[in-house]
Amino acid sequence: MIVLIGIVICTLNCAGWTKGDKTLLTINGVLMTVDMLQTEDIFRHEEYYEINPIINTGVNHFGTGFIPFYFAGSFGLQYLVADALPDIYRKMFLTGSAAMSAALVIHNNSIGLEVGF
Repeated sequence: MIVLIGIVICTLNCAGWTKGDKTLLTINGVLMTVDMLQTEDIFRHEEYYEINPIINTGVNHFGTGFIPFYFAGSFGLQYLVADALPDIYRKMFLTGSAAMSAALVIHNNSIGLEVGF
């Protein structure tokens, strides 16, 4: 829920962005949310493991409740970087990020990870 609230706030606060840029940011937020939920599913199954050491460290210290805050921070950082970029680079950055997130979500789905709530 915290990630979705962040998506809405960032999307509404994108002064000077094109409609396409706002759409790409929203797509990135949705993909990152699905990836976050798949990440939570990893910790419910012993046969999977998380390769991101930051998430592993956070979960070991704070439990899986850390995951939404990590992804909210990641999305917030993505917004700040995109907002600082000139228009032409913003679109490339957001498109590349969406492609990478989509590839991760598709891969996670292909190995059997589900969207856990």
